[in-house]
Formats: sequence, structure tokens, C-alpha cells
Amino acid sequence: MALNLRKAVIRNGVVTGVLCLVLTLAVAMFTGSVKLDAVGLAWPLAVALGIGAFASWQTTSSIKKNVLNALPRHLSYAALTRGAPVNGVMIDWESIDDYAIQLETRGYTRLGEFTSVPLSPHFVGVAACFVDHNTSTLVEVQHIQMNQPPAEGQPNPGGVHISIMSALGGNITATTTDHEVTANQYLIRGKASAVASFPGLNLLQLLEKHTRLLAEMMQRTGKRPARGLNMHRYILLQRERFEQTRARMEAMSGYQIARQYDAFEAKPRSRWSTSSAYLTAMPERPLSELDTSPYANGPLTILRLDAESPTAS
Repeated sequence: MALNLRKAVIRNGVVTGVLCLVLTLAVAMFTGSVKLDAVGLAWPLAVALGIGAFASWQTTSSIKKNVLNALPRHLSYAALTRGAPVNGVMIDWESIDDYAIQLETRGYTRLGEFTSVPLSPHFVGVAACFVDHNTSTLVEVQHIQMNQPPAEGQPNPGGVHISIMSALGGNITATTTDHEVTANQYLIRGKASAVASFPGLNLLQLLEKHTRLLAEMMQRTGKRPARGLNMHRYILLQRERFEQTRARMEAMSGYQIARQYDAFEAKPRSRWSTSSAYLTAMPERPLSELDTSPYANGPLTILRLDAESPTAS
């Protein structure tokens, strides 16, 4: 059953308030300091309501804090040495090589093998990345190995997955993937983005779906995929999305975040897009502008794994 965050917030407040009321009345009756009449019960009830409300506020604050803490300030990728372990785990690159052959025979260039940093304690995820001959579409062939199976009812992100991204007008990201979309992923959606998820489709089918998504987005926005996409700019686009998400989350209350989460859980979506009016009005930019943007400040976009720890290359 899907977790209903708003019910959890309300339940926590009610349970805490009731417990507080019971304890307050028990102490008052034991000490004889309160009469069991309307006037005597008023202040224990007021205290219980106040503490219950505070408990609910604390729960919503925790929800918001957890979402913000999960957003990396400066996302980086680490370039991997084929054959070397990642977090002590040997990677089965053969599971990726078949996809590499399919992409390379279609004019894609291999950019290398990477993992995101900081490394996750819950899984090992690596990706071979490819860019098309127009340098306008980047494909990640990912292999994810979970340390533990997912909780009951939750999707299993393990195995080989595909993510395909293009940037229309230099700033509108269009992504096609076979990952099953979760409420958490929906929460951190980009300010100017379109996402289409097709679990179970193979690489060639996903490439076709991405072509259709781009055609639809070009018709809606009048913008074409920008050229000049590489790993550095691909990561900068992701940093930009996380900062946009952070700004949006900071402007929301924890209860509003919980409401969006619950709405997605009640009616999951496999595709979404920012409004056409907003995307059409966005100015275009060359991807080279990312190189001198604020998102290029801080740690390098591509690091090296040195003795299981990421260090600058």
C-alpha cells in the first residue's frame, strides 16, 4: 500500500496530542490540581492541542528537510577504469556491451564509463555514456546493483536501464527512460522538462520513443535539440535541474510537498511536461553558455575514483 504522507502527518499530531492529554490529566488528577469540569479541562486540552500541532509541524519539517538533503549541491560523475571495482563491487560490463554495439553501429560515440558521486551506500550504479553524431542526444546505459532488495510494493531499480536525454533550445530537457517513475523522482522534476517512461521497452524501442518525444516537443515549443552536448555539459544540466528543484522545494511547506507526493502515489504518471506556454516563452541558449554558468563552479564535473574515494582528475 502506498504511503500517505499527509495521513502520517495528521496521525502523528493526533496521537501525540492524545498521549499528552492523557498524561496531563493523569498527573493533574494524581496531584489534585485540576477539577474535572469545563474550566479545569480547558488548559490540559489547550496544551495537548498545541503539542499535537507542533508534532505535525515537526513531521512536515522533517519531510521537507529530507527532500532537500537528498538534493546534491554539486553533482559530479566519476570516470571509471574498466575492470576495477566500484565500492568493492566488480562490475559486469558484458551486460552493457551489447547495448554499446547497437549504439555504435548507429553512429553514437562512446564517451566513457561513469558513476555518480558521492557513492551511494545502498547500491552500485554505473553507466556507459554515448552521444549521437549530432552531439544533441546523450544515452546512458546503466547497470544498477542493489545492496538489498527493495521494500514490499516498491519498484526494483536494479539491472540494466536506459536513459536518453536531449536539450531543446539549450535548456529544455527531454528525457526518455525505461525506469519506473516514483513519487520521489516526480518531486525533483526539472523546471523546464519533459519526461516519458516506458518500463520494459528495449533500447531500439526507447530510441524510437525518444524521437517521437522530440518531434512532439519541437512542435509544441518551436525549439530544436541543441548541439554540442558532452559529459561536462550533461552534468551541468543536471546540476541546474537540482538547483531549480531546491528553489522550488524551499518555497514550499512540508505539507505541500507531502500533498504532491500523495497525489502522485494516488495517480502515478509515466510522463509529464512543463506547460507549453512556459517552454515556448523560454529564451534559447547555446550549450556553451553552461561552461561559464554558476553551475560550473565548485567541484569538477568529472572526477576519478582513487582508493574507493572520488578525487579530482
